[in-house]
Amino acid sequence: MKSGMRRTTAVLAIGAAVALASTTSAAAAPVPEGAAGYDSYVSLGDSFTSGPALPPVVNGLCGRSGANYPHLLADDLGAELTDMSCGGATTANIDQGPQGANPVQVAGIGPETKLVTLSIGGNDEMLYARLMMRCRMVAARPHFLSNPCQAALGWQIPGMLERTQAKVLRNIAAIHAKAPVAKVVLVGYPRIGGTEGTCAALPVAPGDVPWMAQVEDGLSGAMEKAAEQDGNATFVDMHEPSTDHHACSADPWVNGVVAGSDGAIGHPNANGMRATADAIRAALGA
Repeated sequence: MKSGMRRTTAVLAIGAAVALASTTSAAAAPVPEGAAGYDSYVSLGDSFTSGPALPPVVNGLCGRSGANYPHLLADDLGAELTDMSCGGATTANIDQGPQGANPVQVAGIGPETKLVTLSIGGNDEMLYARLMMRCRMVAARPHFLSNPCQAALGWQIPGMLERTQAKVLRNIAAIHAKAPVAKVVLVGYPRIGGTEGTCAALPVAPGDVPWMAQVEDGLSGAMEKAAEQDGNATFVDMHEPSTDHHACSADPWVNGVVAGSDGAIGHPNANGMRATADAIRAALGA
């Protein structure tokens, strides 16, 4: 999904900022405490935010890393961070109910909160689990189609994305209600797969690769539409900036099905977390 020149310009600007940050970080000037007024920051989200298996682990139950993008961004901004993100979270865990021992995530927000980031939706109706597990399973079995996963699941996806968009919009409204003055940033997901070709890190049927890319783009588009419907939230797209950083690329931001010491299978690695923090900071102009 694309939203015209406005989104394209924003993506190019963010991508340029990420690239510049990666080459000049050693020479970057220190940021004063509470830069741009974002001295109180709350992060909400699922495992793409919490950073499972990415050292150092600060909360094992939620797979929360001290090197996830919220921690990196908080350090960049000189902000006090309350990180509520938790692996496995759905939109319901943001504003409707706890997730085991992790409280409902908006509970971490107060009227004094100045910045809230939210990245959610990939676990609703097990969207990403279906892509990562079901598509691998059908590819490993005898099949007569080049796109067996699309044939099995494709008809379900449009309705799933439409429902997810509505739930993300509800989440944003709940954040505004808790922190009326906070800057709200909705953070998209980086790519897992490319648009063509498979590899050991993503062993799916070749014909399913472009369809999976369309599903990922569809989720990004649904999130962007939710931010637009709200009218008072900023969407940071990580789908387009990660075009050359999928799991099969030479410089992945997301691990494939084989993970080392740098994040969990199918989740952002350290480079992906750094890129996301840089993109958000660029969007904030901080």
